[in-house]
Amino acid sequence: MQWLQHCENLLSRYPHIVAAIESLSTFAAVITSLVLAGMAQRSNRTKLEADGFIGEVHSEAVDPKTHPRYLVVSITNTGLLPLRIPYGFFYFKIPLRRALSGVLPLDSTGAERYLPRRTYPVPLASRTTEPFYITTEERLYAEFEKLWKIEPKWRKPLFRFMGGLVVTDDGRRFKVTLTRDIQQKILGINSSAG
Repeated sequence: MQWLQHCENLLSRYPHIVAAIESLSTFAAVITSLVLAGMAQRSNRTKLEADGFIGEVHSEAVDPKTHPRYLVVSITNTGLLPLRIPYGFFYFKIPLRRALSGVLPLDSTGAERYLPRRTYPVPLASRTTEPFYITTEERLYAEFEKLWKIEPKWRKPLFRFMGGLVVTDDGRRFKVTLTRDIQQKILGINSSAG
């Protein structure tokens, strides 16, 4: 007879148990829908990967001993939607410095005879890569030295952490991964100008 009392006791609490399960399942459904909406919105954001390196131009018109060398930023659109690269898209960023040092792309002017002229903004379809010629190697390192001279002494140790930044047409910012030879040159300026 004790089991009958136990069943009767459980059945008397049945409406409360059902209400608790209903509230937990409603809460779980709301959380699931919020997570799925966030994931859907995230997939529509601008996404890109950018690498900065020193590249040479090889052509029959160029003397093989003196290949022109440029800072090239290779941008890959890793998102699902196309994006646009504006005219002033590349910046150098020094940690703890609010101002960015912008560098206008060299391939927009048509002044370099080995580089094709490009009109901006440049559309970049999904899953495509495009190289952008920013400046000559000599001008790049002269700009590094100029930045070094204007930095206050307390910020100069942070100069070795300087990096690149790409800003898209919709205002999103992305880090540019600089190659080791560019980073070594920054460190060389840091140690030689000490």
